[in-house]
Amino acid sequence: MYRIYFIAILLCIASLPSSAQIKEQSVTNSKGCPCGFQSILQGGLLEGMGGSSWNLQTINGAYYKSWFAGIGIGLDYYSMRTIPLFIDARKELFRKKSTPFLYGDAGIHFDWLKKNEKRSWGTSEYNRGFFYDAGAGYKFGFGNRNALLLSAGYTMKTIREERMLDVQCIQAPCNPQKEYFNYTFSRFSFKVGWQFR
Repeated sequence: MYRIYFIAILLCIASLPSSAQIKEQSVTNSKGCPCGFQSILQGGLLEGMGGSSWNLQTINGAYYKSWFAGIGIGLDYYSMRTIPLFIDARKELFRKKSTPFLYGDAGIHFDWLKKNEKRSWGTSEYNRGFFYDAGAGYKFGFGNRNALLLSAGYTMKTIREERMLDVQCIQAPCNPQKEYFNYTFSRFSFKVGWQFR
């Protein structure tokens, strides 16, 4: 249960840039450096063969001119609820307030299954898997700091399940039987986000 509280607190803290970071950015920009701190908070729809679901993400990092790199964490509810932890890289195609952009994410994710996703028989352990997301979008700039982001892309996550089943036997020793399952979830993602600088 402590893991749930820790993740919720981390998401809340990471989604808002602190006043110290905003002050530092304005000083840096006054010296003529086109760089600073940036946060992105976004959510969207995941669509694949397993149906429709949604996700939430917060990404924090630094930008320089039209480039951005940061670290993100989120919630992914597609088929199995997981927590992706990833590196995000973005490139704006034009140095304007409103511009198209390309993005790419790669990282790992951790299982955080709901009760109805867990097995009613035997026990299962899930190993963290690989996660990636790549696509394109459009940034609608508002003022010098904020922007609305719309994006679409292709994303994939993998997870491995180790299932242990109790075996009834007549003569000892009775070792539990193990089965291994590898899951791959390929989806299209459609996201709406807000960018803070």
